[in-house]
Amino acid sequence: MEFLRAALADGERPATDVLTEATALGIAERTLRRARKVLGVLVRRQGFKDGRFLLALPSNGSDAAEGVRQPNGNGNGLDHHKPVVPNGFSVS
Repeated sequence: MEFLRAALADGERPATDVLTEATALGIAERTLRRARKVLGVLVRRQGFKDGRFLLALPSNGSDAAEGVRQPNGNGNGLDHHKPVVPNGFSVS
């Protein structure tokens, strides 16, 4: 979670760049996805045929605790579930 906060502190970034940096630091993709859900990281697609995904921190730090709407992967934004916070972690 600390890595994601730092990587996205200056604003929206391509998901591939963030994943490349995380992998270089020894952070597994699955771990990054879990942290992304806990933090309520926003994901949006830019472009169509040759599009890419962009990641950004929510504008309000409390959004993660309130269950931010996140895309469900099919582009309709209907995934409204609240992120699950694993034991030993906190959302701040």
